[in-house]
Amino acid sequence: MFGYETRDGLAMEETFHGRSSYFQQQISLAKDFVLKSEKPTGAPVNCPVCASLLSESLFEKWGLCYFLCEECWTTFAPVVAQEVKDFEKNSLLTELRRSEEYQQSSTQTRHSSWISLLKWVEHRLFRYSLRKGDWRVLIRGLRYEGLLKLIRKNPLISLTDIKGSIVAPDCYSENGYDAIFYLDTLQRRAHPLSYLQQANVFLNPGGFLFLTTRIGTGFDLLTLKGSSENIFPYEHIFLPSVKSLSLLLGKAGFKVLEASTPGMFDMAHIYKQRDALEAGNLFARFLTTEYNERMFSDFQKFLQKHGLSSTVKIVAKKL
Repeated sequence: MFGYETRDGLAMEETFHGRSSYFQQQISLAKDFVLKSEKPTGAPVNCPVCASLLSESLFEKWGLCYFLCEECWTTFAPVVAQEVKDFEKNSLLTELRRSEEYQQSSTQTRHSSWISLLKWVEHRLFRYSLRKGDWRVLIRGLRYEGLLKLIRKNPLISLTDIKGSIVAPDCYSENGYDAIFYLDTLQRRAHPLSYLQQANVFLNPGGFLFLTTRIGTGFDLLTLKGSSENIFPYEHIFLPSVKSLSLLLGKAGFKVLEASTPGMFDMAHIYKQRDALEAGNLFARFLTTEYNERMFSDFQKFLQKHGLSSTVKIVAKKL
């Protein structure tokens, strides 16, 4: 099931989104919002995937507790749903992300990765359907005007509709789509099963879901935990394992056709934040002390190949 994509060397502390001049602004705005927001109280909640109550406290960030399900290895943070909605729609962070300057910067830094993403979609659509075009597509939660323009220019896609975007008004039908894109949106959902079930409703029989998301079993998250600068509320509140995500998709009426963990920066993140490593994490401390670019590159490839990197790409088919 797993595949991997590589790039020689560590490229490496200059990570994809982390070194943007906007990154620290986003962290600061997110932190201000979360610290002032209402947090849930009461008894522990069930795992959003397997419903188990067997979970352990993994870390706390900005007053929000993250738990690790002992049954399926899903990391999740119980939240007040309205706070998450306000964070996405009405926060100062959202205003920043809507700004023309932010959108231009995102296009400059992400354009090549968007091209790769669309090639991945094109190849999989043809591989699994043998159709060469005339695709009707719905995109949920899109944040980037530049990516929307690329999708709408794609000659294989005849219709591109939008729902829940901060850069374009809603324009969609209740069903009739050949493919739906969930690009880094599932990680922001307090109720991930219902969110995936919505995708099923929008799709034609045999339609395809293209999903990218952060996962909780990525080596960088399990190593850095709450110290990771790349994981923060309410941007990341649902972080499944690849196994638990496959289980959740099955419950939502999908069959997973392929899953890959192509993340390239787990080792770069850990090396950059090596001073934040827990004292008892001798393995990670040793790795960063004995830094060797070839070793880090090979270890990152190992993480990719075996489903242990920080992001997952899924192609699933509606049953």
